[in-house]
Amino acid sequence: MAVKRFGIYTSFPPGVDMTKEGLGRHLAYFLQAAQQRPDIRFTLACPSWSRSDILALCRAYRIDPGSFDLLSPLPLPAFNFLRRRHKQLVKVVLAPLILLSLLGRRLLQPFVRLWRCIWCGLHESPPAPDVLVRFNLGGTRQRIFKRIVHFEISRLHRLIARRANVLAWYSPTSFWPRFNELPVPRLMCVPDVLVGDFPVGFARLSGAAFYERLTEIGEAIANGYHFVTYSDAVQRDTLGARYGIDPARVSVIRHGANRMDEALQSPDGTTQDTKGLLALFHAALEKALGHPDATVFAHEELRFLFYASQIRPSKNVLTLLRAYHYLLHHRYISHKLIMTGNPHVVPDVLAFVKDHKLENDVLFLHGLTGEELAACYKLADLAVNPTLFEGGCPFTFTEAVSVGTPVVMSDIPVAREVLTDPVLQAVTFFDPYDWRMAAARIETALQDLPSLLELQRRYYQARLVQRTWRHVVDDYIALLEQLAEQSEGLRHAA
Repeated sequence: MAVKRFGIYTSFPPGVDMTKEGLGRHLAYFLQAAQQRPDIRFTLACPSWSRSDILALCRAYRIDPGSFDLLSPLPLPAFNFLRRRHKQLVKVVLAPLILLSLLGRRLLQPFVRLWRCIWCGLHESPPAPDVLVRFNLGGTRQRIFKRIVHFEISRLHRLIARRANVLAWYSPTSFWPRFNELPVPRLMCVPDVLVGDFPVGFARLSGAAFYERLTEIGEAIANGYHFVTYSDAVQRDTLGARYGIDPARVSVIRHGANRMDEALQSPDGTTQDTKGLLALFHAALEKALGHPDATVFAHEELRFLFYASQIRPSKNVLTLLRAYHYLLHHRYISHKLIMTGNPHVVPDVLAFVKDHKLENDVLFLHGLTGEELAACYKLADLAVNPTLFEGGCPFTFTEAVSVGTPVVMSDIPVAREVLTDPVLQAVTFFDPYDWRMAAARIETALQDLPSLLELQRRYYQARLVQRTWRHVVDDYIALLEQLAEQSEGLRHAA
């Protein structure tokens, strides 16, 4: 049997933990399902600093690393690289270090962080999800970092150029404009352009890096070959209306069902019992709080609402907090609220919790494993998702219902594309711009959780669970094959 080869292009900056990123999860589900296609083999290209992150993703999602080819430059010590290629840049870095070492540790710290970033960048991952933002690199330091990244991606492209047997390449995001340098059939995914949809919020978080990211995405889309996205709304409103992309150049491939029940199953097919679920939950508490037994959140009879999401301007966390505060103090619900994001990312979120004295009622659990996330979903009375925008139907619905937890969520176009039943919409959706409506929907749901779950489970079983990630991968492969054939036809015609 002839095996067709396709490529997956990634260019994450140093320090990104893919297991905690939505894009990483998408890549994991994709690779999991691709293992089932013996006639297809993917080559995953990545910078040298991402090799360990890719392997960690495989371990977290039980992916056989031998089921795909990992294409990556060999690690280079960054100091040697700088010494050979950019002697002047070494002087720029070392001179301030020597000077500041005489002035004290406090002034030296930012440069120590930078040097750690440079040294580790090509050798192993430094502890920073977005170096340009987290370290606030500017001026000379930013130019040094960019030169390192540019050089590394050029090395990666030279390796890709040697893989003539790869028929077409797929980039799972539009964050990487250099993907368009590949002189091969290319498929770029545009899940969303959130920095353009919520410019004020993202500009407040990242400053000048916000404009740079928005410019890079615009450049990537402007020079794109063919596009794929998860929803009609993004095809129509984002790529069509905003960027003027011909609909004929955009394909819509919807997600498969994200099933949390599978994460709670052991290899022999048994499912975690209540004791096992509580052990996973307490492990998550210990990571977040240090001493779970000393907190009100560790009680075995704890009842809580659950929102699984990173905390970003588009996630609408403040609306959920306002709704929850009202329910707690005016409707007297006894539930806690647990979220998975890091509140320090958006200062307004942490300020709201402190100002309204919600420290003993709202808990943020970030850095969860797949099993811990599934346990939280399973133990929650109700999952809530107030997001203002998603590229595809929010994962919350299938993740929660798959483990027997009902959901209420925001009424947004991409969700309506998937949850089309009017009766289901009436009991599931709320206006994400009105915290009072969110509170009312949550309260109504808590009054009759079994009925809500039964309605949602019927729809899930009849419509959503039927589409697996194997179907998603099959659709992507068919599209990549089509692009490769079109390219070959044009080459012969020329």
